[in-house]
Amino acid sequence: MLALAGAGGLFGAALAGRVAARFGTARGFLLCEAFAAPMLLLGPVGDGLVLFTVAGFCAGAGIVASNILTSTFRSSTARLSCSGGSPRAPRRSTTAPSPWAGCSAACSASRSGSGRPCG
Repeated sequence: MLALAGAGGLFGAALAGRVAARFGTARGFLLCEAFAAPMLLLGPVGDGLVLFTVAGFCAGAGIVASNILTSTFRSSTARLSCSGGSPRAPRRSTTAPSPWAGCSAACSASRSGSGRPCG
């Protein structure tokens, strides 16, 4: 039962790209958090293992997806501040977010010859 509840994280990681493409990274983050919060309350209140497993699966999916979207939003904002853009108006990502998205700003700064990561 715990393994099935933990598999929600894998589902959330697979779903994060579609949520970002549909709603954007910031709105997708809020949507995933709004979905995960009631599921965290549903687990202990519910009766039986099935409800506990479903609540754990859904909460894990929402939390993992929101973590991926958070790192994607932060990296897109960091790229804008490095390029002189406004950090208040981040561009909407057209690609699926990656767990390695936070490394892209540091890698691009070191490749450009500045030798220091942006920030």
